[in-house]
Amino acid sequence: MLFRSGAGIGDALSSHVRAVGAEAGLTVHLVLDEDASRLPPGVAAEILRIAQEAVANVRRHAQARTLWVTYRVTEGEAYLRVADDGRGIPDGRGRPDSFGLQIMRERAARIGASLTVRRRSAGGTVVELSRSEEHTSELQSRVDISYAVFCLKKK
Repeated sequence: MLFRSGAGIGDALSSHVRAVGAEAGLTVHLVLDEDASRLPPGVAAEILRIAQEAVANVRRHAQARTLWVTYRVTEGEAYLRVADDGRGIPDGRGRPDSFGLQIMRERAARIGASLTVRRRSAGGTVVELSRSEEHTSELQSRVDISYAVFCLKKK
């Protein structure tokens, strides 16, 4: 699920989280706070993919009852938090036969964001992504070019 050109990822994220929550029988708490400043499309696409993978991990592995998703964009800075009340992840590491967390970390690095995965103190797992405008324009150009190539391949 991608988002409409010119729109933020909030709509796509909301639809995805609600659909997964309904399918998995999860209680979903969703906070979306996007100001008028939009992230570049390539950056937004990477954040959406990270969020989708984090939510999929809750569904597949957590045995959770509740899913919390928070997404904020303010003046070009982004924050994403996906948390659950499931069985938790040991030491923020995934299974050795799975690449989901590794791919999420690679996507975050590609857009100059930090990504942490940790146990939730009350039980479960927390995935947090934070991205500020402190990355270089060269990095942004690479992300935008990658996104443009992806869009061309999809047509």
